Amino acid sequence: MAITPESALAVCTLCLLLPSGLFLHRLLFELVYNCGPPPSGWSRASLAFAAAAWLSLAANYGMEVWSQHLALTERRHADSPLFIARVGVRVSSYAALMQAIIFGNLLLATSIWMVKASFMCLYFQFPRAALTRGLRTTLYIASAGVAASYVGVIIPYFTACRPFSEAWSVARSAAGTNCNPTDFIANPRWLYVHTALNTASDAVVIGLPLVIITRSLTLTRYDRTAFAFVLMLGVLTVAVTVARAALLMRVTSWTPETIVTSQVLAFAEGSMALCCVCLPAVRAAVKGRSDERRRRGEVEGGRKRGARKLWERVGERGVDV
Repeated sequence: MAITPESALAVCTLCLLLPSGLFLHRLLFELVYNCGPPPSGWSRASLAFAAAAWLSLAANYGMEVWSQHLALTERRHADSPLFIARVGVRVSSYAALMQAIIFGNLLLATSIWMVKASFMCLYFQFPRAALTRGLRTTLYIASAGVAASYVGVIIPYFTACRPFSEAWSVARSAAGTNCNPTDFIANPRWLYVHTALNTASDAVVIGLPLVIITRSLTLTRYDRTAFAFVLMLGVLTVAVTVARAALLMRVTSWTPETIVTSQVLAFAEGSMALCCVCLPAVRAAVKGRSDERRRRGEVEGGRKRGARKLWERVGERGVDV
């Protein structure tokens, strides 16, 4: 399932544009066009986490563009004695490529976990009647678990190499003691831990609203459809996580194509996660428009009924000229 650098850039660009449009809609809806009650503290916190997720995803896109640019420009030097075939660049560009990969992975993980934090803040906005004391306590415990899983995923990146700058050291790589995360994240034990933490936190984020809604809330048909769509997209995001882990588990030696494919799958995962947290604002906007049209229809209907009754009374009594 190898992907060329050119197609990888196209896929990553599309994966950035779609959530960017949805995030801009949510930003404008909640801060500018919201005609309802003012946003609560949890709503503003959720929006702030979504903004952090988008910024991390955009920064990761910059890293992707830089790494793919290196891969494209370094092709012509494949016959050079200083060319490192396993990563597809020369020695002079090795550090830059590894920095792009390492910090891109860190930014992507941050983006995904910021989306999860944004969802957790949204759950605290459920009506008080739905959030019983037990459910609210469960939300606090789950939030702490999601935060702990983020720490568990991030810390190994900084502890795999000591000092951290050794992660992109050409000399250390040539000596056969390479500790950079492209080798580290392909370690089966790390993959199991990373995938377990990611999927477990995803399961918590996806499962909590199911518990709250089935126990305490009654949704309309349109709300159920919207919720099912977001849930399906969340499950698809988890499927991409598992697919990327399966790809890395099969890697015996890193090649430029393998690196590109892994990066694209990871970027698609972050993109779909950000879409999930922005889609509820679309449903809220559609519902607000529908309610506004209904209110206008009721007002117009009331005016027409009042005018009709007035003319009926005039007709009964007659008009003095």
